[in-house]
This record gives sequence, C-alpha cells and structure tokens, in this order.
Amino acid sequence: MGNKVSIPGVLVKEKLSGYAFYQDLMRQLEEGVKNYIATSTNNALDQEVDHLLGRGVYVRRDEQDQERVTAYCLGCHSRRRQEWARNGHKRRGLATLWGSDLLIWMPRVECQVCGGTVHVEYETVASRQRLWHDVRAETREASGVGQSLREIKERLDSDLATSFGLRTLNEQVHRMAELVGQWQEQTFAVSPPVLLLDALWVRVMKREKRSKRDKKKRRRVVKRARWIPVMVALGLWPEEKKKVILDWEVGEGPGEDAASWLRLLTRVEERGIRGARGLRLIIHDGSKGLQEALEEVHFAALRQRCLFHKLRNILQVITLPDDLKREEARRIRRLILREASAIWQAPEKESARQRQEEFCLRWASSQPQVVETMRRDFEDTLTYYDVLAWAQEQGELWPVTWLRTTSPLERVNRSYRRKLRQMVIAHSEIGLRAILYQATIRIEHGQAGDPHGWTSFIEQLLWDSS
Repeated sequence: MGNKVSIPGVLVKEKLSGYAFYQDLMRQLEEGVKNYIATSTNNALDQEVDHLLGRGVYVRRDEQDQERVTAYCLGCHSRRRQEWARNGHKRRGLATLWGSDLLIWMPRVECQVCGGTVHVEYETVASRQRLWHDVRAETREASGVGQSLREIKERLDSDLATSFGLRTLNEQVHRMAELVGQWQEQTFAVSPPVLLLDALWVRVMKREKRSKRDKKKRRRVVKRARWIPVMVALGLWPEEKKKVILDWEVGEGPGEDAASWLRLLTRVEERGIRGARGLRLIIHDGSKGLQEALEEVHFAALRQRCLFHKLRNILQVITLPDDLKREEARRIRRLILREASAIWQAPEKESARQRQEEFCLRWASSQPQVVETMRRDFEDTLTYYDVLAWAQEQGELWPVTWLRTTSPLERVNRSYRRKLRQMVIAHSEIGLRAILYQATIRIEHGQAGDPHGWTSFIEQLLWDSS
C-alpha cells in the first residue's frame, strides 16, 4: 500500500491518479464536510439544551432553580426547567447539496413530573425543518436569477437523487416576502431631488367568498384572476445620473385607488423623502387616485405631469372619419403629435405657453377633444422649466429628459415585468411580494455599475433570507 497524504478530514491515496483520483478526492471531501457540519450542528443543539436547562450533562439539578422558560411540557404545560431532564436524541435527516441527507441528532427533553415531552424551539435547526440552509439558499438564489420553480426542481432532483415538491420550493421563495417589511422601514439618509411615481399591472389569483367541490369532491375556495396595480416610487439624482427604487405598494384594484397610493406616499414621506431634506420635484402621470393621495401627503415639492402620458392621452382622443384611408389617418395623427410635442421643446416657459395657444387655435374646430385634453392641467406640464432654472442657479446641469417624464421609472418597471411574465400569474399576494422583492434587489445591483454588484446581489439573497 502506497504512502498517504493527510488533508484535514480527508485521507488521499497517492497511487490513484487522473479522474479516479479526482473522484476519490471529491467523495472524501464531501464526506469530511458533511461529517464536520453534522458534528458542529449536533454540538450546537446540545449547547442549546445546556442553556435551556441551566446545567450541563451529568450535572445535578439545582432544587432552588425556579426559572421559567419559553419551552413547555406538552403534558402538564409546565415551564419550570428545574422539573426537566434530557431524554436521549431522535434522528433527523436534512436534505443538503452535498448529495445525500445530513444526519442530525435532535436532543429530547422530558418532564420528570408527568413524563411528558418538552416542546423546544431550537435555533440551530427549526422545528420540522427538512432542508439544510444550502438547499434553501440555492432555491432563493435560483429564483432570484430568473429560474422557474420547475427548473429549480429538475436540477435539485438530479443533483441530489431525490424528489422535491413544488410547494416545498415555493415556500422557500415566499420566505423572501418576510423581508419586505424590514426593507420598507429603512430610513433614507439623503432625499433624492426628484421623485417618480407610476404603477405597473400584474395578474393575481384572488379568493372569492364562494366555494365549490373539485373532482375528488373536496371543497375548495374559488379563486379568480384579477389585474391589480403595483405602485412604484423611484428616486432620481439628475446630477449624478443615479436612480434608486425607494418603495412599492401592492394595490387593491381594480384601478389605482387612492388608499393604496396614500399608503405608499405616507411611508415614503415618513422614511425621509420630503422637501425639507432636498426633494425638489415629483413627476407623475396624473391618475385620479394618485392626485388625491398627493393632496393628503405634503412633500413640499413641485409637481410635474409626465409629458409621455400627456401625449398618449392626446393620441387616444384624436377623432377621424371612418372612411379615411389608413395612410392619411396615420399622417394626421403623427402631425398632431409632432406639433404637440414641439410645445415642450421651447427654450423658455413663456414660449411654451405661446406654442400651446397656437396649437389650440389650429385644432379647435377639427379636434375639440384634443384641445380640451391639451388645456387640462397644462401648467403642471411646465414645472420642469422652474426646476431647471433652480438647478442652473446652483451650478448644476440636470438632464431635461429626467425632469419631464416618468420614462426612467418605466425602464425599471420593464425589469419587473420580465420577472412577472415568467411567473405568468401570482397565486397569492405573498408570492407576488416575494418575487417583487427579489426583482428589486436584482435591479438595484444591476444599476450599481460596480464589478462586484452581482456577487453582492447573490450574498443578499442568501443571507437576508436565511
């Protein structure tokens, strides 16, 4: 037998070479790592029992100890640890990425008064936990980078030679929703100068008040697909060309209701986004629910109506004869839009007002609805002129394209939609919130522009959700 090389936890034979050597090395490494993890976990569990009982193994109970703990006896419901004692261990298998079950021995505690089992919530291994942390982290990471649950299941089943349930994997993804509350409570050290507000629409299965029996005669609550809005707030730093997702709120539907917008705006203002801290401009699409909410929350900042939404509203009210040829109808629509968009290309605010009057006089007789739409809230579309003038006084050059529309936010919403399209439909609001949070992390790290952004994204998915 040849010489042997000692590696911590591994014994490697020198006679093996090539691929056989690699396989033997990996097998021993896997066994060594699994044994180390299992030993460390079992020691940690035993230490938890020592802390719970207030004494180590083979140490007599202190008759004067009257301390009560969170654990309790399932028989007599006692919480006095002085009445309890160790009662061996029970075997527990955990699925791990190392190829097979990780063997854990869960300590058992018995009540010496009634003989009942003591219920203990261990921190090292949770109650009924069957997946080791690496599998749970792998599931969330894979979901965060865009893989579907079925793709994750196929890969894990193949790697671990077992079968995972889609519901089990889905529960791990849903755990990400628990982090949304923490994220939405963080205060901002600095307020962005510009705040963009807009909504995107998603399909969610909503429970109805009625139920029915399925093919197996089981009674099931009826669910129906509904379109609901997700309100998003984006912060802009025009001078630095930086944008950050500040917050989002899942609306109630069917439209952009004022109550959902009010929850979002109130939370954003309480987290430090306001005029007194540097906010200068709020850009929005002018939806009724949003405007009602803006009247309730006082940001002390100017408001700018999105020009893209304004032009889209004008396009929708253009009326043309039914018998008009398609090419001629397209030419007229382009002409109206070209002249309308030229209004906001004026170098000064007064020039824009003059161009608007000329536009309205030209189309008043043939397109009265277009003129009415143009005049509605027109002054709110000129706010960016004042903000540009203020920035120039401060010696800053702000790109005008970041002050007139919600387009920067629309590009962020596209990233959300890519993930939501992959999901097709959210079967619960919890699942929707988890997916939105994952997408938020990925978008933020993608916009950071640093070479370690992707690594940071993965680390946040893994550790924040552990």
